[in-house]
Amino acid sequence: MTTKVCCRCRKRKSVERFSPGKSNKDGLVYNCKDCANEYRKRTRQIPRYKRKEQNQVLIKKYGITLKEQRFLLKAQRGRCAICGTCRPGGKYNRWQTDHDHKDKRVRGLLCYRCNTGLGFFGDKSEILLKAAIYLRRDENENN
Repeated sequence: MTTKVCCRCRKRKSVERFSPGKSNKDGLVYNCKDCANEYRKRTRQIPRYKRKEQNQVLIKKYGITLKEQRFLLKAQRGRCAICGTCRPGGKYNRWQTDHDHKDKRVRGLLCYRCNTGLGFFGDKSEILLKAAIYLRRDENENN
């Protein structure tokens, strides 16, 4: 039985777990079927009419297009700008567009949890710093 290492999960799997593809010398794609399916679920295609609606909402609320949002996510390597997770979470499993409420400037894309956390702290860096100091102090006392 021949095996191959998946480029995404770095696990050695049998060649039956890889789809045929022309991009590699061995005639198989780089990622195993499990990773490919997970990627498809995470980046599933939005129907055209939904994309149009989503694009209009992004332009109206943040002044960016869906294409610019995708570019921003690509620049962040498909991860949350704060915690680095690759799963957006939340009800609709979509990335949250973080913006400055004063000048409406887009800062980045966040997962649901980080965006909610910033919202609860009122986007105030002083309070976030105090919270971080509080958590550090508690960690030091317990160690």
